[in-house]
Amino acid sequence: MSLYADIMGHAPTLPDWAAGFWQCKLRYRTQEELLNVAREYKSRGLPLSVIVIDFFHWTKMGDWKFDPECWPDPKAMAQELGDMGCGSWSPSGPPSIPTARTSMRCWNEVCSFEQMRVAHETGLPPMHPLFFDFPDDEICWSVEDQFFLGPDILVAPVLFSGARSREVYIPEGTDCHSKGTKWVCAWTEERPGGGQWITADAPLERIPVYVRAGKKIPLRKR
Repeated sequence: MSLYADIMGHAPTLPDWAAGFWQCKLRYRTQEELLNVAREYKSRGLPLSVIVIDFFHWTKMGDWKFDPECWPDPKAMAQELGDMGCGSWSPSGPPSIPTARTSMRCWNEVCSFEQMRVAHETGLPPMHPLFFDFPDDEICWSVEDQFFLGPDILVAPVLFSGARSREVYIPEGTDCHSKGTKWVCAWTEERPGGGQWITADAPLERIPVYVRAGKKIPLRKR
């Protein structure tokens, strides 16, 4: 990957305003609808860095202006978002308004900037499948619903509504970093043996996350 990046080009560094949580859906029809979503994040105490104003906010295709009927005061909207610690971004053209920075909490604390720095310098992807770090573990090549965030954090997202547990594969064997790799549950500090499937608890407030033993990753228990 490093040689490929040297030939094809390295990813740019990640700006600080883009490193937190992004809220995006198919479409926000009005300024008030978008602001209500941001206000709800604020009222719940949830960090939000950027909210995306996607397509059809314009008057007609190719006209990169807000429809004044549905978006009457973009400047006031940007100001209110900034006061809440959030910026707005439009992928289809101007305006792009990254304003105030939010407290990015767990994502920043864990490794977002560090892993994006590594990606910029080496070409190694921050998020990657299990076989990327454990090519000799055959099962890792078939696991499609877990990923590594950097080399030291194993994440197993919950994919089904109502699920409060899920099967997680814990890799085994020699990888490119160390031998006899051990993993520790980020929430309970349990140490499951490698090379096996386990049933991991997934209560509503958290997902299964495992940290390489010996690494200090400050996940917050909220």
